[in-house]
Amino acid sequence: MRAFVLPIPALLIVGLAACTAPQDASDFEYRSTFNKRTNGLILHQSGEGGHAGMFGTNCPFDTKSGMVTGDYDLPGSGEEIQDGEETELGEVTLAAVIPGTIHVLDKTGGIYTYQPIEVEGVIEARLLFDGAVALTADCRMSWLRMNGDVTADLSLDACGDFEVDPDSGVAVVAAPGSSVVTDGSSVQPTAVSGDLVAFDPLTDAFYIAQTGEYAVHALERDGSLRWSVDTPAPVTALDDGGASGAAAVVLEFDDGGGAVVFYDGLTGEQVRYAETPSAAEDLSVSGNGKIIAMVRPAQSFLFQLVE
Repeated sequence: MRAFVLPIPALLIVGLAACTAPQDASDFEYRSTFNKRTNGLILHQSGEGGHAGMFGTNCPFDTKSGMVTGDYDLPGSGEEIQDGEETELGEVTLAAVIPGTIHVLDKTGGIYTYQPIEVEGVIEARLLFDGAVALTADCRMSWLRMNGDVTADLSLDACGDFEVDPDSGVAVVAAPGSSVVTDGSSVQPTAVSGDLVAFDPLTDAFYIAQTGEYAVHALERDGSLRWSVDTPAPVTALDDGGASGAAAVVLEFDDGGGAVVFYDGLTGEQVRYAETPSAAEDLSVSGNGKIIAMVRPAQSFLFQLVE
C-alpha cells in the first residue's frame, strides 16, 4: 500500500473528466480528513455524520470537521462496521461484526441500543429491514430475524464480498470466477464475476467489479447483465452512489494517482469524474449522494459534491 503523504492543501480534487475542458471545475471538493485508522466506515443518509470501527471500540464522527463525536463500547472488541441501513429498529442502524456475533446497533434516537445476533463463524453481515444476512468463513449464508431466528440458509462453493437488497433479501455474492445471486432458496450464476459488489436501491441494480481490472458491471436482480463499461484505470473500490442512482468507483492510475467516477445505474454513462492525489482501498457514499469518504489505511479523506 502507498502512504498518503501529500499536505492537506494538495488534497483538493483537481482532476477533470476526459471530455471536459481544463477550465471546468471538478465534481467534488475537499471537505475534511478523518485522521483515524478505521475498521469499517459508513456514512449516514445526510452525509453530515458517519460511524467507524476503531479497533477496540466504534465511534460516530462529523464529516465537516473530521472529528470523533462519541464512542460506543460493545461486548467484546475488534468490531468491524460493515453496513448501515434503515431497519425496524430505526432509521440509523449499523451492523458491527465481532467474530461469532452480529451486533445490530441503532443510534436513531441518540441513545444507542443494540441487538446481538449470534452466528458461529460469521465474517460478513448485511442488514435487512427486519434482520440480517450472515456469511461465515466456510461460505455458509443465513437469513435471520433480529431475534436470531433463521428463515433461510445455504452453502456456497465459493464466497467473498457480498451485498443484499435489504427489502427483498436477494443477495449477490462476488467471488472471482463464481459470482452468484441468491435469495436463500436457490443459487444462480451471474453474468459476470468479481470481488467487489454494491446494491443500488434507486436503480434496483447490483454493481460488480474485480479489483485491479478495468471494468464495472451492473446486474439485474436475476443476475443478468444490464451494462458493462470499461474504466480508464484499474478499480480499487466500489459503492453505490446513494441518491445519485449511480455506481461509485475508485480507480488507481500507474503514477499512483486516483479518481472517483460515477456511472449512471440505468445506462452506464459516466456522470461524474474527479481525480485525487491517490487511490483508496475503500469507499463510502452518503445516502443523499453528496458526501464521499475515500478510506486509506491510516486516515479517510472526505469530499463533497459541487452543486
